Amino acid sequence: MKYLILAIAVVLSGSLAWAEAEEELHIHLPNGANSVFADSPMTWRAELMDTNALEGQMTWSLSLSGGVVARREQRVILRPNEPVGVDIQVELPSVKEGVVVDGELKVALLDDQRRLRAEITYPVFLFGRNPAALRSEWIKDLDLHVFDPDGETATVLDELEWPYRLISNLSAFDTLDDAVLLIGEGCSLRARRGLMESAVRAARKGVRVAFLSPLEGAFMLSQITEESPRPVSLRFQDESFVRELDKRLDVPPVRGTFRIAGQRTGAEVVVEPAGGWTCLEASWDNGGRLLITGCGLLDTWETSPAPRYLLVRILEWITTEKEREE
Repeated sequence: MKYLILAIAVVLSGSLAWAEAEEELHIHLPNGANSVFADSPMTWRAELMDTNALEGQMTWSLSLSGGVVARREQRVILRPNEPVGVDIQVELPSVKEGVVVDGELKVALLDDQRRLRAEITYPVFLFGRNPAALRSEWIKDLDLHVFDPDGETATVLDELEWPYRLISNLSAFDTLDDAVLLIGEGCSLRARRGLMESAVRAARKGVRVAFLSPLEGAFMLSQITEESPRPVSLRFQDESFVRELDKRLDVPPVRGTFRIAGQRTGAEVVVEPAGGWTCLEASWDNGGRLLITGCGLLDTWETSPAPRYLLVRILEWITTEKEREE
């Protein structure tokens, strides 16, 4: 009887050891992208690591709209606790204008007897380069006005061939009526002290305002909350606001965040590189809206579809066209 118990113990011990070994092995895509450009080359880097030595095969497959479009297999050798990086390179197909194709990337590790050791499935979404394809009339009807002292945001709008009117001074904010105002990325609140006050005043009278990545400086929260009319809603959010607008989008690099600090004259919102919220939203019952985001769009504009599609989603939000993906 004791031999039977011993045998069972050995089997269970082996099973537990195998289970623990499986848990110790990790497959990770540290810089993985969910949203990618169609009709372009793409490289994902998979990182493999185990607490035990392992020789085996890494396999991967990319499926789009339910069909496999690429798959590969290659031999890997893992040493204990030493990460190994493997590039997954694929030529992505084109998509129809205005269509986003969903898919998934599967990565698996097999041991030398082809037993599955670990596996991950990673969602992938293919976007075209024109975020407003088939929506030229909507873009035109926005009556878009742009304040962009550095000119970098206006440059990408020109490349998209979006119609807009360029504003060169803050006094022009007060002349806007039933328009959309886009404040270009990277404006310093410290250098342009009247900028936030002008933006809030425009939103309060019914203008829809999108403020992209303000840098350095602060403004009094009372500028938004205590003047008449007061906003019907005010919300601070972290990076999750991007997925709320469109769950298929990666979060662009964050250039600035918003933190509430106390002053003798009242609470102020401080803009700093990290440590605060990434988005501030306010809306008024007359249709005025203000969305300030710390996500930088320009740095990854050419390498990821997320910035340009996020810009469209922001413009949809402030114009109350909440065309968010369910």
